[in-house]
Amino acid sequence: MYWGIQKKLKVCVSGKDDRIRFSSEDIKAISAYRKGIRKYIPRNFARKTRPIEELPRWKATELRLDLLYICPVSYKPFLSVRRYKQLMLLHVGIKLLVNKDSCQSNAMYADKLLRQYVTASVKLYGAQYVSFNVHNLIHLANDVLKHGCLDDFSAFPFENKLQKIKNLLRKSGKPLQQIVRRLDEINRSNFDTHRSHLNNGPQLSGFRCSGSLLAQYQLRTEQYKKLHFKNSILTACIPDNCVFVVGQPNQIVVIKNFFKFQGQIYVLGNRYLKLDDMYTYPLPSSRLNEILASQLSPNLEAFRLIDVLWKAVRIPTTIPENGSFFVRPLLNHGFFKLRFDWS
Repeated sequence: MYWGIQKKLKVCVSGKDDRIRFSSEDIKAISAYRKGIRKYIPRNFARKTRPIEELPRWKATELRLDLLYICPVSYKPFLSVRRYKQLMLLHVGIKLLVNKDSCQSNAMYADKLLRQYVTASVKLYGAQYVSFNVHNLIHLANDVLKHGCLDDFSAFPFENKLQKIKNLLRKSGKPLQQIVRRLDEINRSNFDTHRSHLNNGPQLSGFRCSGSLLAQYQLRTEQYKKLHFKNSILTACIPDNCVFVVGQPNQIVVIKNFFKFQGQIYVLGNRYLKLDDMYTYPLPSSRLNEILASQLSPNLEAFRLIDVLWKAVRIPTTIPENGSFFVRPLLNHGFFKLRFDWS
């Protein structure tokens, strides 16, 4: 599985070459950082970040989280420029092939990046680094052209489901019959709820009377703590409180409140004033909506829900926090584009 390539970081953690292995101080610093950002990992992810010393025991969902969302910021201070660029070739290439909306149009460019990654890996870490999994990267783009985005033909969803299926068993006898019955019960109980969400769109919950509001919305306004979608949720609290909003460029907003005014749902929050690139190779990160955001405005602004583009993962660049965050949209989580999720 292509997420397993991220385990190749073990050459930096426990490898024998002193030139490329992280020092013990670096390993402690990376693990402390990963522990510090746990509270910023949205509930869309089944697992939070673990120390890098536990890399051999990371599950597939943890490797996916690290490769697609964490690695551009977590390893940057500890890698040389050449090694960081090599890692970004993998990050960008896989990110392009995972995106359902544009994977096929970007497949050939991703193929170029992944081939460069394999070549750079040999130069940096030696021929032994190019295992069967690494070699398979040069075939991924062709697979995407034939079958769609990587998640559409990956075994990842099946592996991710095994623990849930195991927990459905109540006794050792007749496991298949038990699983079929439990899944049927779950599907029946959830059918009306899912149908309601599909028909009625986003659902507000957690009614309150004392949230933040702008003066022009004080009268006849209903305020709420949460906004539910078909497969996800937005709240006014970390870690599910960051979104991208339509703009030139797209704006990043930290949510403080939800309210309903004259029949429309609004998101109230603070916007980041400074948006920069997290990396510039193999392309500026802003082209992928991966942003280094800072200078959070003290002024609250209201945005119509139809202008919200994506739920975002917002991770501080340092622990302790210094006000600078790496922000990027969630990929393929049901409302990657919110405006199209309830149509």
